[in-house]
Amino acid sequence: MNIKILLTLWLGAMTTVGSFASEGKVDSGIDISTLVVTYDYITLDTAYSKRPHRFAYVLQHGGRYDRFFDKRQYEKENDDGGEESFVLPSSLGVIIDRKSNTAETRNAVATTNIMYTEPIPEMEWKIVADSAKNICGHSCKLATTTWRGREWKAWFAPDINVSAGPWKFHGLPGLILEMDDTTGAVHWGATEIKAEKRSMYSPSGEFTPVSREEYNSTLRFYGTDMLGYLNSIGLEPKVNGVSGVSKKMRTHYAPPELE
Repeated sequence: MNIKILLTLWLGAMTTVGSFASEGKVDSGIDISTLVVTYDYITLDTAYSKRPHRFAYVLQHGGRYDRFFDKRQYEKENDDGGEESFVLPSSLGVIIDRKSNTAETRNAVATTNIMYTEPIPEMEWKIVADSAKNICGHSCKLATTTWRGREWKAWFAPDINVSAGPWKFHGLPGLILEMDDTTGAVHWGATEIKAEKRSMYSPSGEFTPVSREEYNSTLRFYGTDMLGYLNSIGLEPKVNGVSGVSKKMRTHYAPPELE
């Protein structure tokens, strides 16, 4: 019998970013992107559910920055045209700054916004000879790497001379259009590629700087023991109307990085 779980939470933490101008215009921001790629982002946590979680994410590639984030936020920045656009509470994002050689990762965990900055990570790739796959009309080659606790397969397009891809992946002689870890827990697959100019923004608002280790441990704590995490920050969630429940409750947890 399924037990109906009721969690009483107030997720009031929202941050804001600058708006995007109307179609055909480019206003001020941190950069101007010349390439916009939409990816299916699918994660699977079989310890939680047999059903995968599916999102659409966008890569904006600019002269200095790459930004990878939720497509809903990208559309809000494009469509609203107002003074501010709300960041979605569940949104996870990465901003790569090639000039300063830094990567900034931001996320919202319950009511807390956290972020960490690191040097742009290096990956050691092995390109598979005689590999071929057509993705979005581009002939792609296969490359593999082991990175931060997962083994990855990447399909990249040599005819798109951009060394970038989903998440923080880069370093191949062409744009990465598809990424999979070998366990099937994480997948990104390009569904649309547009060469167009768009303003690129960095989320403003309050983000607590943490180390990469603290960031990963926070996500792991919340993902594998949600009630324990919420109690630890004083939210006192209720399960079936009862507060103070100490049972361990998992939520979906399939991060790109395990280390």
